[in-house]
Amino acid sequence: YAPDADTGIRWDSFGFDWPVSEPTLSERDLGFQSFHVFDSPFLFDGGRE
Repeated sequence: YAPDADTGIRWDSFGFDWPVSEPTLSERDLGFQSFHVFDSPFLFDGGRE
């Protein structure tokens, strides 16, 4: 576990139709950024051919 790499996105910011109307969320989860402004630390190299 690397605390400096711990991150996430808001559960309601990317258009998924969750099957609950009032989820129970932690303070940590409530503080995440929207998917649209999230700067991912992961790099994508195009995948396999």
